[in-house]
Amino acid sequence: MKEIFHRTSIRKFDRRPVEDEKIEKLLRAAMAAPSAGNQQPWAFFVVREKDLLSRLGSSTPYSLPAANAPLAIVPCFQKACMMPEYAQIDLSAATENILLEADHLELGAVWLGIAPAEDRMRTVEQILSIPDTLRAFCIIAVGYPLEEKTQEDRYDVSRIYYPGAVRRQLDLADGKISLKEIIEELEAQDNNQKTYFDKEELDYLYVLNEENPDEEDRYAMELVEEDPERYAVMPTKYEIHEYRIMESFVKSLETSDAQNRLDNAIHGPGAFRRFREVARQTGTEDRWRRFRDRAYRDIAADWCRENGIQYKD
Repeated sequence: MKEIFHRTSIRKFDRRPVEDEKIEKLLRAAMAAPSAGNQQPWAFFVVREKDLLSRLGSSTPYSLPAANAPLAIVPCFQKACMMPEYAQIDLSAATENILLEADHLELGAVWLGIAPAEDRMRTVEQILSIPDTLRAFCIIAVGYPLEEKTQEDRYDVSRIYYPGAVRRQLDLADGKISLKEIIEELEAQDNNQKTYFDKEELDYLYVLNEENPDEEDRYAMELVEEDPERYAVMPTKYEIHEYRIMESFVKSLETSDAQNRLDNAIHGPGAFRRFREVARQTGTEDRWRRFRDRAYRDIAADWCRENGIQYKD
């Protein structure tokens, strides 16, 4: 569906009104959305009157596009629906359908958040005289666009995780893994997690809990046991030992008030949080970040060399 990869948030509109037949298509799309238990908890307020649009445009700090649009749709959810804890999730699906259908109809639209901010919800409900049985979810400003935007490619392989023995495929066009990719994987690990790099398939294999493994963890552990040369175990959080990196950073500083304060910060409970706060207060936060990045880069590069893995910066 091309609209998924074409849609952008449009905030500037032609004053030309949106035709009734297109409004119906937008609402049909909204009501085609899935909902928990098929409860369909929605109701939609269609706003075209200029005064109401103007008032909606000043109802929140971010709702100005509604004032300049020829149309706004305000999705609402029923308080007394079958599963109210899922109502806002249901409305999110309906809202996304409106945005995609708007793009399909060559309209522009933008999602202006209201829920769960109680004061914003009440303000919009008062403007539109929404009954007490309903709660306002968001404002969708709609119209013929006065601006053109190209959707950015947001695909990010580092955000993808496959639990247990399922793998995460890497983008290795030149056969080399980037140190940035390795560092992101190191930082994403949980305390109980073990991550293996499959040197044949060039992807990751995860064991989420080695001490109390589930079926997928046991399967992954069997794969490693059967061919240990194929799988390179990545350093764990304990092996990286970020506390030592903090100590090294403090020692690298010239004798100064900042050095003394940071040295005091890394002792005792809450050291990590306190260290970051003192780094910010002493103006050494950027220097610490660069130092930490270099330390992680060295760890990642050493790991690659030790395991015969080709890498690139």
